Amino acid sequence: MTDFGERVDLTANLASILRRYPFSVGLFREVIQNSDDGKAAKQIFILDRRTYNGGSLLRPSLANLQGPALLACNDGVFSEEDWDAIRNVSQSSKVADTEKIGKHGLGSRAYYHLTDNPQYLSGGHLAIFDPHRWAFEHGGWRETLENIALQYPDQLEPFCKATGEDIGTHYPGTVVRLALRTASVESRISSAKPSADKIHDLLVDFIQQELHLVLLFLSHLTSIEVREIDALGRVRTLASATAHSQPRELSQHSDPSATFSLVNRQVTVVYDASVRPSPAPSPGDWFILRASFPMDECVRDLSNALRDSSEHVRKELDREKLRPEVALAFPGASLQHRPGRLFTYLPLPLETGFPCHIHGVFSLTDARQNLRNPSETILAGTADALAVAWNKLLFSSIIPRAWLGFLEFFLSGGWNKLPSTSIIRRTWLALLESVASDGSSLDLYQMLPPRQDRNTSGDAKYWTTLLRDIVRLARDRNAKIWPIISSTSSQAPTYTALGDALIASEVNNSEQLRVLAKAGIPILLPPPEVSVVLLEISPAQKLTPGTVRPRLVAAPELSAMSRAECNAIVEFLLGDGRLEELADVPVIPLVQCGSVALSERKKGRALYILFSHEDAELFGRFEPQAVAVDDLPPAAGSRLVRQGSSCLNVTTLNYAKVDRYIQAAAAKFPYPSPSRDSWSWAQTCGWLSLFWRWIGDSSFHAELLVGIRSLPLLPTTAGQLCTLNETIFSFSPDWDDLSRVVFSRIGIKFLHSSIPPAFLQRCRPTIIRSIFEPSDLLDALRPISLVTIRVDGDATKTLQEHLSSILHMSVRLTNLQKATLRSLPIHPVLTNQPSLNCLASHPSSIRPEPCKLYCLKSLNSFPLPIIDDAIFAHVTDVERRLLEQIDYSAVAYPLSEQDLLQLHVEHIVKQPPAMHLRVLEHLARNPAPRSLANLDKLRSSPMVRVRDGQYVAPQDVVDPKSSISDIIPPEDPSAIFDDKGENTRIADALATLGLLRREIDPVYLHQRITSFRDKSSLDAARRLLRTLDSTFYNSGVQGIDGFAWLPTKAGLRTSRETRDASQRMLCDRVWELLDIPEPLRSPPLRRMLGWHEPIPIDVLVEQFRALLPEPRSGEIHPYLLELTTEFGRRYHEMSPSQLDQLFDLLHAQEWVPTSDGRLRQPAFAVFESSSTLRGFGQIPLDFAARPGVKEFLGHMGCATRPTNDAILVQLEALRHERRPEDVVHESLALLGVLDPAVLSEQHRARVLVPGVDGILRTTGELFHNDLGSRMHELRLPPSRVRVHQQIHRPLCTALGIPSLGSLHLEPLELDSEDMREDLTTRIRNVLRAYHVEQAFNEYLANAADAGASRFSIMLDSDEEQKRRASPGTVLCESMATLCCRPALVVHNNAEFTMDDFRGICRIGRGGKQDRDATIGRFGLGALSFYHFTEVAMILSGSHLLLLDPSGRFLPEEVKTNRYILPLDNVRSIYPGHLQVFDDLFGFRVAHNHYKGTIIRLPLRTRLEAMNSASLSNRSFTSDDIHAMLVRYRSDASRSLFFICISEVAALRSGRPAPLWSTCAHRQTMPLAEGEPYNVQRLDIAEVDEPGHCRRSEWVVVSSTVAPDCYHRWNSVIARNRVKNVSVAVAGELVQGSDSRTPQSHLFASLPLPIKTALPVHVHASFILADDRRNIRWDGDGTMTDDSRFNRWLVTAILSPLYILAVERWTIDCPSAVVPWPGNSDITPDPISRAFIDTFYGDPEDGLIGTSRQLLRSMSNDRICPSHAVFRGSEPKAIKKLLVRLRPTDLVELPRPVRAELFRLSPSLARRVDPLFVSRVLADKRDEFTSAYRSGTLTVEDIEHCVKYLMGGDMASSHDRLVGRPLLPLAVEGSLADVQRADDSLVVFAGRWTVRPWPLFPAHRFLHPDLV
Repeated sequence: MTDFGERVDLTANLASILRRYPFSVGLFREVIQNSDDGKAAKQIFILDRRTYNGGSLLRPSLANLQGPALLACNDGVFSEEDWDAIRNVSQSSKVADTEKIGKHGLGSRAYYHLTDNPQYLSGGHLAIFDPHRWAFEHGGWRETLENIALQYPDQLEPFCKATGEDIGTHYPGTVVRLALRTASVESRISSAKPSADKIHDLLVDFIQQELHLVLLFLSHLTSIEVREIDALGRVRTLASATAHSQPRELSQHSDPSATFSLVNRQVTVVYDASVRPSPAPSPGDWFILRASFPMDECVRDLSNALRDSSEHVRKELDREKLRPEVALAFPGASLQHRPGRLFTYLPLPLETGFPCHIHGVFSLTDARQNLRNPSETILAGTADALAVAWNKLLFSSIIPRAWLGFLEFFLSGGWNKLPSTSIIRRTWLALLESVASDGSSLDLYQMLPPRQDRNTSGDAKYWTTLLRDIVRLARDRNAKIWPIISSTSSQAPTYTALGDALIASEVNNSEQLRVLAKAGIPILLPPPEVSVVLLEISPAQKLTPGTVRPRLVAAPELSAMSRAECNAIVEFLLGDGRLEELADVPVIPLVQCGSVALSERKKGRALYILFSHEDAELFGRFEPQAVAVDDLPPAAGSRLVRQGSSCLNVTTLNYAKVDRYIQAAAAKFPYPSPSRDSWSWAQTCGWLSLFWRWIGDSSFHAELLVGIRSLPLLPTTAGQLCTLNETIFSFSPDWDDLSRVVFSRIGIKFLHSSIPPAFLQRCRPTIIRSIFEPSDLLDALRPISLVTIRVDGDATKTLQEHLSSILHMSVRLTNLQKATLRSLPIHPVLTNQPSLNCLASHPSSIRPEPCKLYCLKSLNSFPLPIIDDAIFAHVTDVERRLLEQIDYSAVAYPLSEQDLLQLHVEHIVKQPPAMHLRVLEHLARNPAPRSLANLDKLRSSPMVRVRDGQYVAPQDVVDPKSSISDIIPPEDPSAIFDDKGENTRIADALATLGLLRREIDPVYLHQRITSFRDKSSLDAARRLLRTLDSTFYNSGVQGIDGFAWLPTKAGLRTSRETRDASQRMLCDRVWELLDIPEPLRSPPLRRMLGWHEPIPIDVLVEQFRALLPEPRSGEIHPYLLELTTEFGRRYHEMSPSQLDQLFDLLHAQEWVPTSDGRLRQPAFAVFESSSTLRGFGQIPLDFAARPGVKEFLGHMGCATRPTNDAILVQLEALRHERRPEDVVHESLALLGVLDPAVLSEQHRARVLVPGVDGILRTTGELFHNDLGSRMHELRLPPSRVRVHQQIHRPLCTALGIPSLGSLHLEPLELDSEDMREDLTTRIRNVLRAYHVEQAFNEYLANAADAGASRFSIMLDSDEEQKRRASPGTVLCESMATLCCRPALVVHNNAEFTMDDFRGICRIGRGGKQDRDATIGRFGLGALSFYHFTEVAMILSGSHLLLLDPSGRFLPEEVKTNRYILPLDNVRSIYPGHLQVFDDLFGFRVAHNHYKGTIIRLPLRTRLEAMNSASLSNRSFTSDDIHAMLVRYRSDASRSLFFICISEVAALRSGRPAPLWSTCAHRQTMPLAEGEPYNVQRLDIAEVDEPGHCRRSEWVVVSSTVAPDCYHRWNSVIARNRVKNVSVAVAGELVQGSDSRTPQSHLFASLPLPIKTALPVHVHASFILADDRRNIRWDGDGTMTDDSRFNRWLVTAILSPLYILAVERWTIDCPSAVVPWPGNSDITPDPISRAFIDTFYGDPEDGLIGTSRQLLRSMSNDRICPSHAVFRGSEPKAIKKLLVRLRPTDLVELPRPVRAELFRLSPSLARRVDPLFVSRVLADKRDEFTSAYRSGTLTVEDIEHCVKYLMGGDMASSHDRLVGRPLLPLAVEGSLADVQRADDSLVVFAGRWTVRPWPLFPAHRFLHPDLV
């Protein structure tokens, strides 16, 4: 007998958990969840990039944990229960605590994404988990902080440094440290090696995506901070978030059974600039409504929905911690709107698009990424059914009620009832004010969820009806939440119930809606999506003219309406096009005043005259019954004019009435003499103006003009009336009156401004002349005296402006007109003013050539140059067109300021000095005109007078104000002559322009330096050096390195022999210093001197050497600090020999400064020290932090902490101390920092430890007591002394001090913490995720993977008790109870290997992960044993395996939960364990070997199910198993399609025949060579217990996808352990007469509970959801990588395989129905739709793109789709014709298939058209004529055919008819071809009373039925 208990691979289990928890920002959610559950208020995340010392650690192998890490800190402290809880994998300590979020105990295991060794520090303890057992054989360690700080201080260093706190012996919080997994680690948990940069990116994602949200719904946590510490220890806060809340319970609401409370939560987020999102969430307020509903109501609703007992439902809800509590968080005014998300306290990665975030205790998948799938088929009574029903209840009832409560409170003014001091009230008022300031209104509709597509899938399916549920609930409760349209923007919003209002839509005019609202009509204007829902629920409330008119008839508000508002009502009422809707509504305007209500047209009623606006203006005063048509909306007025007289009491204007109106007006004219009733001149002009406008558009104008030709009806500007025969200029309103007056003075007359000239010009175009025609005006001006114009200034200006405005490039003047224009004194000529400060412009004539004309666009202070024969003119917009007519090029290219300067430069010799000064000062003030050429010209022109009286060029003069003037001798001839006047000003201007010399050049500098010779030059050298330093000279100079020109107290020195005072401490003992008081400031000068390079190392070494002998006074300390800092900065520049030289010089010297003010040897100066140690000092932290100093000091012998060598030296020195108490105290302190792990044997021999007597001894002279008081029972070793009692056991062990017990017996095992796997909890969680109905398929999968061909399931009730075992024949009494009860027995004919036995014991990993062609992936299938039993018994080959995960049934002394036993041993010792298998499937107790596998699962009893330690709380009876076997029958027959099992049977013991059996016979069909597919013919026989047999035939097409086709999916495949990628379809061969509609499923080798709309079953290597019953298909299948992979399989891979399947159908099974996708009335699900779209729409991989001949034409020929023509919706006669002729390329597809093909490939799928029919008639001519002769086709059929061919493009219709036999002749059965008109054959047609063909040939006449 061999111990072979069931085991759990902890690392595999953790790896399995990680696969369910994605490596994402969800990791931080898990941390936050744990902190909130621990009632912490503050959470800090720290990314620490530093690496810490690994000298003194609990284990040397923990050194790899001292690197970069992520730390999570909070202010909660672990209790003992918490410490115990974190040790249990898959088991939560929070199940019973409804105030905590977690419930499955898996969240913290997500930490293993980052590390293999999580570290927990809390309170007074530190724990380290080690699931690999690398450092701790029991998987972990926990120790007190006090002990760790004393013995292993390096273990705590990362915590202290990262948190910035002295941890001490108790930490008032919790720190979880996750040291990042390094590249050298080979982890079995995860292969991920996350770098610090990746964690930084993950933190940034968390900050940008979720930090502003995570605090919304948490119970305790109010602060989150994210920090990063770089490798140098610099701390940066990346972001922080804080939340403050003010809750208030709401007592008044319409839901009496609910409890509402409102929270104003203020969330503030502060971002570092490097991580700030764009746009960044703004800090602001959230309105959070928390709603709680009675659990009894929920239990009742769920019980009714599930048809389950209330007790069971309540128990399951309590177990899953599901509570009817939700919360809605709406953003305040200052927050930007972002799509809402779902929360379960913390945000889920599920965006909803809602205007708020929703928290609810949702039922989630194990990965906590999704809700339980609502689309799958779930068996009733299961936990999954309850989970889905719970989520549906939340979205259909709980959330709508909460949402409505929020809307009622805020929209009905509930906030106004809060105290005035309430933050909620003040915040809400702020929101209202913000909305009002934006000019908008508080929009209810933005606070509603958007309408959802009902055909969606995935998580969103839960909330597809949320909007409808809220609206329906609001309607039923008569909730007044709907905002009615307000007539004014300032009016406060009013809310009403849905039943009291009319529903408008966005197609309604907004102004019409406002007016209707003002008229008292309550109207809602929701967005389109909301409008659809509102009208679905309340269709009678739609806003229409018919629903509005009855309310308007009695509306008193109409009397106060404006005209525009009445018109809006008119437009609305006519929206349906019915004028009758206007009747009785008083909104029709009258011309004279008021409104009238029209009525239906009846005889005797007064008629109203319809006037246009022009009619009303001209004749309105004469007609009181006039309706102002133009005051109505245009469309309404037009319709009223056209149709009004037919239904309403209105009529239009006629000629008789117009004549009467004109006569009445003529009596009012004041011409020829006025009367008392006459009009005034203004009234007359006004009326005439209207008349001339009106008559032009009047239909009566021809008649009217006859009577008015001789009347004086044309008024002039001079107050006269003219007839139509007089000629005058038209009046232009664009011309000012003053100009008209000026022109009038020269004799031009104008038509009165009130008279429109358009009609007159149209009738008499020669009468009216235009003042804007240049030719007309110049001709008119020609005889006018120019003196008159020149004297009259107004005339000159007006004429200039007017001519300029009308002259343009297109005007062509005659020479005479041009001469007139040139001579006019209106052109601006420029001259210089005497002061040269400005230019003057004078109107003048233009002189004739040869004078050169220059034009200037702008007048500035720049003077004109003195040039002979030149005229300058000022070009402005006014004069431009005038001058262009005279000299276009001068105007087109005016002088710029640069051109003017160029003229000055060209004529510079002719200009006086004053002009020089004027030009230079102008250039100095205005940099724009400067050009390099001009400046160079000025620089070289002699303009400056120098001391010798000459004028020299500016480039030869030194600027007296420059920084170099000090070094120029006074007698220099280039010095400027200072006349205090014009010359000085010229020099100043030249200096300003930079034309004087002002810098030292290299040549001059070289001359000065080489002139210095001895000490007499010291002062000159100082002056030059100061000048170079102050001017920051940077041009350099060559050839001075060897010149001694730098002043020192010892004389002149070269730059290589001195330095200034800034580097005194580094070289003053070796070099002389510069003799100037201040250091040089100029970097260029220092570079020129070579001083930007550091002082040579050799000089620094000599400086150090010179300092060492000097006394150790306070003066020398700064020197040593400065030198050490310099060596540190240049540490990496130093060669090994230089470092060795320094080490030899310094290692024995006391030169290292420590914090106590002393100088120590390097070995005794350390960087870190937690306490005062004998002989050691700590290097100051700020000093060590200087760049390179720590590395340099380390190379010189300093260490981070005291080294073992240095400690041993101090212990040796301590050995000679005389006071034992000092020896013990100080030696303990030294030993406390000793690192035993790195002690060599020589060092270990030197270690001195105090004995109990206080004397220091070597370890070989000591022992420690590990036996306590029993020590005295043993003989003590004579050569050893007991170690001092303050030396603890771990240190003794580390130092090699033997224990007393080890000197006599074997060493005792140390106790340590164990991170254990609770196997029972693990299995229980798995069973919850996998439904019991999946179990049989799991067993079938195991059989298929083992290579079995037969599989059976039996209910062994053993009524005859043949297989009962007595207690004495089994291992123990508890096992005996399992051997005497009914059992589920599973059998297959394959044997287990030892690898199979091992694999079945590996929880979470399995035994098939490295085997291809197997179905199982994660080792979870065998766990389904425990749905039924507590102990599984497996007999296979030569062994029996007993699995007891809970450990309650195997003997206690076994101390294992699995046993594997050889059969011969079992038979001889415990035969009862084989008796239970006797006579099952051919096994006998006497057998030593069984060829097959039998799995016996004793059924769990009800009593066992009630035990809390059980693997499941579900029990089974024989009847339950029998019912499951019956239900499994349908799945079993489907399960054989894609696996190699040939027979599946279900049996019950005691019955001679199986309950049912299913057998499959497979036949491989031949394919063409090279086809990557496999086709099988599958015959399935299903036999039931009475012996009835049902047979079916199937075709299975499969393919394995080559790896090079899916390389882009390698990461998805590896993550999900997909062994090979394959697809297959299985379709039943159904004959054409069979009308069954098959129901197909998706498969993953075995059937999934996912039905599709496809006619075949589809298998693929899908990525499955966590429950292994659904595939990942989020949204439309493109939201995640897993979903996209599944979509790729369904579309790109499945489509070619399906095409082959259809081809095989048409070849091998021609009589069977082809399984076309989409050929059913079932609405395609999203998966089927994706495939159908690809199959019919993809031009390459789809149907239309394949070259396979998978179609059969109407002639039964095989044809590829691209060559086929498809039947469509052609007429019946054409269909009859085509069926008769059977074209070889015509294909008829089922109607739904045809519709999909034409929809998805409209341009590629060829369909029947007239051209195709014409071609068929040509190709099938004989068959066509034969069908006509036989009577199959009739004359009527041919007539329809001709009409069809003539359809479409008429231009080509004759081509489709010519040559076709489409003319039935009078000769019976004869047809003639249609021929062109020029053909000799003529066929006659007519309606004959007597048929002519007895007399004439009948073949020349058409058939009489055709005519």
